[in-house]
Amino acid sequence: MSIDDTSLSHIQGLDQYQAIAFETAVFPQEIGPLYCTMGALGEAGELVEVLLDYYLEQMDPDASTADMKNIFSALETAVEACREVERLKKLARKGKMTLPTLPDLNQAVRARILAEQGDCLWYQSGTAEVVGHKMSCVAQANIKKLRERRAAKVLTSSGETIEERLAAGQD
Repeated sequence: MSIDDTSLSHIQGLDQYQAIAFETAVFPQEIGPLYCTMGALGEAGELVEVLLDYYLEQMDPDASTADMKNIFSALETAVEACREVERLKKLARKGKMTLPTLPDLNQAVRARILAEQGDCLWYQSGTAEVVGHKMSCVAQANIKKLRERRAAKVLTSSGETIEERLAAGQD
């Protein structure tokens, strides 16, 4: 089953999503672990930015407490850091920056990575739940977006939509 011939409604399991989504990988495999981690951080920053912008648009500025101001300030700083990580990741993908290859992993490190990946998945699942999405819908929407980007030959360009990516050109 490949990204092009799988019905979106049939993407139900995480293993199936993983196999189909990975067909669009456009990075050197030897830098994969660090590259994917950098990408996850960049995408997390984009998610934070969407939610932060919405909160700030909807909230009465006079109702902000010192705690809220501190939280929002920290989140804005985190978004900026995530943008920088994303910029560096793109340079690495283009071969303009060298990422180290991953040394052989011992079982203890693999176990720690597994635990942290599970925590990341839990928070993604929690975000989906509280905004009213099913994880299968998240996976299906992502595969649809990847299919469209691959068909338009804009998997590696900047921008969230195909139109933004085409306007920005390949990077």
